[in-house]
Amino acid sequence: MQINTLNELITAKNQELGQDQQKRKDHEEQANLIKDEQAQYEKLHLEYEQWATLNNLYGASDGSNFRRIAQSFVLEQLLRAANVHLACFIPHYELQCSEPGQLTILIRNKAQ
Repeated sequence: MQINTLNELITAKNQELGQDQQKRKDHEEQANLIKDEQAQYEKLHLEYEQWATLNNLYGASDGSNFRRIAQSFVLEQLLRAANVHLACFIPHYELQCSEPGQLTILIRNKAQ
């Protein structure tokens, strides 16, 4: 009877071992899935940050940021042409933008 009891105990322990091995295998698979998901998240987060940077620089829901930048380029061209004509009449004055990307015009006295 002891042999039967020992055989049953061995069978039970083998079943527990099999269950533990299956749990370990499942855990490793889940860990690999998490690792893959983390890598995918980091890739997508980097792409998001790049788009967010562009959005902060140029984006607005009404297009006002991009419009202002485009208008500032046009204004700079107009001021260059205006300065050529202004130099013929009043050479010591010059028109210029206050800052790049801004639409404010400053009059600078070159004589000072």
